[in-house]
Amino acid sequence: MPTLFLILVVLAIWHFIYEAICAPAMRHGLRYKFFEVRDELRYRLATEDFTKNERKVLLMMDHALCATIRDMNLISANNYLSLRQREGTLPEIQRFVRENITESPNEFIRLVDGRVRELVVRALFINHGGWALYVLPIFVPAVMIAALIATAASSIKRAYVKAKWQFERVIRGAASVFYGWEQLPTSAYAYTTKN
Repeated sequence: MPTLFLILVVLAIWHFIYEAICAPAMRHGLRYKFFEVRDELRYRLATEDFTKNERKVLLMMDHALCATIRDMNLISANNYLSLRQREGTLPEIQRFVRENITESPNEFIRLVDGRVRELVVRALFINHGGWALYVLPIFVPAVMIAALIATAASSIKRAYVKAKWQFERVIRGAASVFYGWEQLPTSAYAYTTKN
């Protein structure tokens, strides 16, 4: 029982330190990156000529950026999934976003969209950073197992390629001895399967 109490105290201290000190400081730094994107967007709106539709889209992106800066602490996986689910029920929104933002002919709109998405993902990780203490014991072994499987698959593939090459070398040697061929016209495996 005292061990459980000690673990809970350590977790409480971790959450307090992360949520009260670390996360707000990281969000503050990220807020400045959002300001950079917003300022560049506003500068380009003031100095460059855009079509009426592009200007409308950029103003919508400006408003969305301001809302994101204001509510950065509310960016969470649950809110993201709710938004994606709601967006899925409204095909006109999906079509508008696809035609005017993600597949826009204007490179600047696509650039702003990409930078904002990257910053939102960073905010998502910052807002869920307190849970890292719980996720790391699961995530680290999962990554290690995935790396082990990838290494094993690569080794098996190399062994297969080497065995195939040695098999073809043996077949070529046998062909030169028995049939007087110096070199097989195509791979030896093709000859062995045909005959």
